[in-house]
Amino acid sequence: MMNFETARMKMVEGQIRTTDVTAHPVISAFLAVPREAFLSPELKPLSYIDEDIMVKPASANGPARYMMEPSPLAKLIQTLDVSKRTSFWSSAQARAMLRLFSPACAVGCRC
Repeated sequence: MMNFETARMKMVEGQIRTTDVTAHPVISAFLAVPREAFLSPELKPLSYIDEDIMVKPASANGPARYMMEPSPLAKLIQTLDVSKRTSFWSSAQARAMLRLFSPACAVGCRC
């Protein structure tokens, strides 16, 4: 059985920190959020690979949906520079971006 906690730590050290993501809140979030929780059982072993993961194939109802690769997602979040002191407008923009790109939203959450 795969140890997801170890895989998550290796993802942060090998994929996120190595691409100039240095914001501690971003790193902490990636260490805390279990990517496997947003995938179907057969895709869980792929949770921490450094590629986008298709979570829903294209259909007549819409395009394919993907869980974004960890490093670009971390860089995007770091670039947004969201904090508790961020203004409402910046927070609203960040929330809109995360709705487009976050792993949770890839499977249909309501951000």
